[in-house]
Amino acid sequence: MVMTTIVHDQAGIHVSYYETVHHKEGIIDLSFRDPADETHVKPDDTLEIVGLDEDLQISNKLKVLLRHTDGTSEELPCIAC
Repeated sequence: MVMTTIVHDQAGIHVSYYETVHHKEGIIDLSFRDPADETHVKPDDTLEIVGLDEDLQISNKLKVLLRHTDGTSEELPCIAC
């Protein structure tokens, strides 16, 4: 299992803190490439991270797949913070 956070505003992140705490704990911090995409996420969505290889290396084509409870889904491009 991989844990991640999706960050609303990168400007508010103190990078050294997150590198120290999150990365050592195996948590990947992500942000949507288009900040407006965060409005697509619904509280009951299931999220899947697309673009991690077997060794959990992050590719440049990282996406979050949103699976909505109504059966629809969306892929939204992300970047690692």
